[in-house]
Amino acid sequence: LVHLTMPGVPDLYQGTERAYLALVDPDNRRPFTEPSPDAPADEKAELTRAALRLRRERPAVFGESGT
Repeated sequence: LVHLTMPGVPDLYQGTERAYLALVDPDNRRPFTEPSPDAPADEKAELTRAALRLRRERPAVFGESGT
């Protein structure tokens, strides 16, 4: 969440919006598996969406001039 609130372009990689418990090599290199569409909402994904929506709606809050 912290990097989404900093000025500049946030760096997000596929899967980082979801809980991922592989923290060290070689476990952190396993492929990302997309959850099924009928899976319950993931709190981290919802928080990521909300933070990105806020950045889009209020760029001045995050030090973005839009130019």
